[in-house]
Amino acid sequence: MKNRFKKKTSILRKTLLILVVGFLITKYVLLSLYDNTRLGWYGKPTKAVIIQKEYKGARRRGPGKFYFNFEIDKRVYEGAVEKNGALAVGDSIQIFYLESDPTVNCSYEYAKGIFFQTIIEK
Repeated sequence: MKNRFKKKTSILRKTLLILVVGFLITKYVLLSLYDNTRLGWYGKPTKAVIIQKEYKGARRRGPGKFYFNFEIDKRVYEGAVEKNGALAVGDSIQIFYLESDPTVNCSYEYAKGIFFQTIIEK
């Protein structure tokens, strides 16, 4: 009897874990798509400056990231852009941000290459 109970409990825990992880991944993906869509429709262009900042996080394959700062209403916000050979610390780049939430932002190159090219070129 105890073995059957332990087995059911173990299956229930594993199922719950899978559901929670699946929910978190789905939430992250959907929020990212939602933010990208809002940037596409309501994003405001501005200039940002590449800053010297070390990337901290998981090990990455590929070129890594540059960070940028931009100022809106005397407040400084930060974003990230993929490194490429043409960028260096101190360079100015074009970005898009949401007026309602400037923490949601992306570079022009990301926007152009990914999802809202037709919107930003109007």
